[in-house]
Amino acid sequence: MDDLITRYKLYIHNRYQDLIKSGKKSEDLNNFNLAKIFEYYSCIKLTEELNNPFYEYSDINPEFKEINNMSKNDTG
Repeated sequence: MDDLITRYKLYIHNRYQDLIKSGKKSEDLNNFNLAKIFEYYSCIKLTEELNNPFYEYSDINPEFKEINNMSKNDTG
């Protein structure tokens, strides 16, 4: 699980850096800009608190999604 947390922390860092490099200032970021960062952060916190891996939607195995009748796209 530590590798999952480390990976998502790196994704958060990279996503934030990409937003800043695009010319956005931190005070100008909105919910749309930060949604993916929040999704990664939520996975980290849930994984830590419940000691069970939580994955960002696109990281879930497609077969698992099909077996569990999950939608093809994350709708929030």
